[in-house]
Amino acid sequence: MSKIVHLTYPPEKLEDAWRFYRLKKVAEILTKNCHGLLLDIGCNDCLITRFIPKERFKYLGIDLSRQALRKGRPQQRILTDACNLPFPDRCVDTVSCFEIIEHLQEPHQLMREIVRVLKPNGKLLVSTPNQQSLFLKIQKTAHLPHFHDWRYVETHHQTFTPQTLDSLLKQYGFVITKKIRSIAFPPFKITKKPNVYRVLRVLSKAVPEDSQELLIRLAMKTEPT
Repeated sequence: MSKIVHLTYPPEKLEDAWRFYRLKKVAEILTKNCHGLLLDIGCNDCLITRFIPKERFKYLGIDLSRQALRKGRPQQRILTDACNLPFPDRCVDTVSCFEIIEHLQEPHQLMREIVRVLKPNGKLLVSTPNQQSLFLKIQKTAHLPHFHDWRYVETHHQTFTPQTLDSLLKQYGFVITKKIRSIAFPPFKITKKPNVYRVLRVLSKAVPEDSQELLIRLAMKTEPT
């Protein structure tokens, strides 16, 4: 196997720009489709709360990092393991889980816990890097010197394709109601020039959801018949 060379990650200010952009996108989806108690798994600094209306959601963030949780003040947040949630069954209206599942050795345990705490017809908004993204395919085909493959990120225990993510959701009784576009050409892997970011964002709008850099799915929990 050829050597994989990773760019500095996360890089300077462009990672923050991309993060803000995609959180705004998912917040729009949450606001239009969800309400009630929102459990934010891997909440980090609780940045999503900047973009969702307080009158529509009651927010609760969880994370394993004390440092991250300190950044999330004054939002309600708990230090806990996502695979062993300290909540009763069917108590949550919506779960958000952004770029967490690829870091877990046991993603099925996470899915079981999400299903357990969600109310009937509850919503899950999940995102994860796409192992079949257009940008990754371009890098590989062009033999770029800074080829970046999600499989070789040290903290990733697995990666997902559109097919494997959708299959996992269906396995746990979710119906996918929306696929969401974020950005297909992540600027921090291409350039450090902020003025290029807008161009890349516009180009990304022409790329199908299953070829984006991130797979983002809104899914509804269904009850077994």
